[in-house]
Amino acid sequence: MSEYRRSKGTEPRIIGPNVVKLANGVQAKVPTSDVRFIAWLIDTVFVLTAAVFVQRLFWGNPPASLEGFRDFWLLDQTISFALFFSVIQFLYDCLLHRLWGTTLGKRSSGACLVSAASGARVTWRQAIGRSILRLPLGVTLLGDPAHQGLHDYLAHTIVIFRKHSEE
Repeated sequence: MSEYRRSKGTEPRIIGPNVVKLANGVQAKVPTSDVRFIAWLIDTVFVLTAAVFVQRLFWGNPPASLEGFRDFWLLDQTISFALFFSVIQFLYDCLLHRLWGTTLGKRSSGACLVSAASGARVTWRQAIGRSILRLPLGVTLLGDPAHQGLHDYLAHTIVIFRKHSEE
């Protein structure tokens, strides 16, 4: 993991079990990987539902004239669903993290996304970068005590509990 290290002073310092100190001196409690997984699951169900709705809106049911080409139509639907899901996932992550600092899943657990260096709201660059990285990486959690995903680590972000950081 040392090959992924950021410049000194920008990464969170572990000061206790599930507690980190950000570069600006703010102490924050970080959610465990199981809490992050449940938040991811809630977000995924929401995005899947939206993707199914959008796909049905655009594609509907196969026309009777395509009955002989049903396999091709199903392959086309699968590809379109993957595309709709990816676009909606990207927009959902990017917009909600930048505008509100949290998603529905994170909000349900009391967590939010902040800049790992300052503890402030993520920038557009961080939100877009994290969202782009998350598409191929998914929920790849590193084995570090800060419970950062690889997408968090590379985008210089960290998920913390909101209430603990405001105390």
